[in-house]
Amino acid sequence: MAESFSAKFLFTESSLGRFLISEVTLSPRRALTVAAIAGLSNALILALINTAAEHAEQSETRPLYAIAFGAAILIYMFAQRWILIQAADQIEGVIHRVRMRIVRRLRDCELLDIERLGRSVIYSGVARHTQTLSQSASTITIAVQMAVLIVFTTAYIAYLSLTSFFVLIAFMAVALSIYFRKSFSVRADLRSTLEMDNGVYSAIDDLLNGFKEAKLSRRKTRAILRRAADISARASEARGETQTLLAKNFVFSQTSFYLLLGTMVFIVPIISSGYSSEVQKSTTAVLFIIGPIAGLIGSIPIFENASAAVEAIMDLEDRLTTLSTNGEVDEAHEEDEPGEDDTPLTFSTIELRDAVFQFPPPPDDPAGAFKIGPFNLTITRGKTLFITGGNGSGKSTLLRVLTGLYPLTQGKILLDGLPVRRSKIQDYRELFAAIFGDFHLSRHLDGVASSHFDEAGEWMHRLEIQDKVEMVDGVFSTADLSTGQRKRLALVGAVLEHKPILVLDEWAADQDPMFRRKFYRELLPLLRERGHTIVAVTHDSRFFDTAEHQLHMEDGMIADFDPDKFHD
Repeated sequence: MAESFSAKFLFTESSLGRFLISEVTLSPRRALTVAAIAGLSNALILALINTAAEHAEQSETRPLYAIAFGAAILIYMFAQRWILIQAADQIEGVIHRVRMRIVRRLRDCELLDIERLGRSVIYSGVARHTQTLSQSASTITIAVQMAVLIVFTTAYIAYLSLTSFFVLIAFMAVALSIYFRKSFSVRADLRSTLEMDNGVYSAIDDLLNGFKEAKLSRRKTRAILRRAADISARASEARGETQTLLAKNFVFSQTSFYLLLGTMVFIVPIISSGYSSEVQKSTTAVLFIIGPIAGLIGSIPIFENASAAVEAIMDLEDRLTTLSTNGEVDEAHEEDEPGEDDTPLTFSTIELRDAVFQFPPPPDDPAGAFKIGPFNLTITRGKTLFITGGNGSGKSTLLRVLTGLYPLTQGKILLDGLPVRRSKIQDYRELFAAIFGDFHLSRHLDGVASSHFDEAGEWMHRLEIQDKVEMVDGVFSTADLSTGQRKRLALVGAVLEHKPILVLDEWAADQDPMFRRKFYRELLPLLRERGHTIVAVTHDSRFFDTAEHQLHMEDGMIADFDPDKFHD
């Protein structure tokens, strides 16, 4: 049948159909059985109405028809409600599983990969596209129900008149083929607008993350707004063209329905001499399915939006799978208590030997990629290393290489004289707790064992923020603090991780002079006494005596330190 063919085309051969079939846990046979019961009860309601109306014309009353009519309504009501509830539960379950798969894929990716991919694409996949799928769930479910109803009602029309049935099938086949041919480019257009939307979100992200800088420069603000406006205008124009096409197709489908009714009433009686006795029943049946057909056609824009969202989600998953460390998600220990099974390695020395790291070259300037190294560096347990250098000298990049976040282009990392294999890089990273220059501060002490929560009060007192913040059950009361206070709170979290090595990227730069002195003269010695190895980027030359080792960088290379040229 044309209707069943179109339903298969929409739901089985589409990305959305394949996605749902592969993701839902509900038995397809059970779902189809209940859907068939709902559709059959709908068709039965129509048949009972037609039959009862025929007897009413002859002044006959049939109480059994009324009882059967009520029973059919009850069956339809319970079946339809079951399907809608199950559909909502299944879709939300699918969304939860997809979100967690994406998050786990993110865990398996490397920092460079995430930096290239961009946060706007990831946020769209986790939030916006899954929301589109969630909002379309009920519409898609009802559309499937409508398709089932159309099939059973068409079968009822065939029972009434084969002539009407063949006319209906031929008419709908022609109309649907024209409709789908006219709608062929809709999905590609929708995917294009989704990608443009990512560009808009990226511009907004630039505005929010660089809000201070933007407020200091009208030119910068205008450039960001111009970029957002240009992409948004193109996306709006493309979406408008898509909606115009969908509107034209909707008008075409409505006109087709009216032509179908006219054909049933005016043409079919001419070509079928025995039709006139059934014209009323067949016309009623056609009127009965026009609403479902219109609803089915009207749901196609929502279906296309959901399909485009699903394709974007699947594309993001594929890209993250390709970028992830080994393409496999390790779900072991997902529910473990933090700190229980992640005891860091111990070490005596860490060496960078002939180490070189180079960023991937930009497409427009293959020779312009920034590089640090080659250099050799040794970190000794229990010691403090200060790293100095001007802006752009490679200090922060070195910290990312040292902590294993950036992979070496050349050279190797040695842990107690043994090379750190790629398969063990995460075990190596577990040695470090870090506060980078672009650090993120969470109110939650994620990754800190609950047995260490009691130490938070002591450290907040030492860092002089006990009057600003409270901590209850591993959650800080606020993170709305000054930059220096935010760094102090971040240091509380880093210390409570109890990692062997503490990496600090210009941590003291935002502290007041008195507390800066306290940090170098009191806190760093205390951290060393408690077993921490300190690697700190600093410009405070007056406190260089608090470190056993110092490394100076210029233009990505280790250089001799000249106190006359470099001082705070």
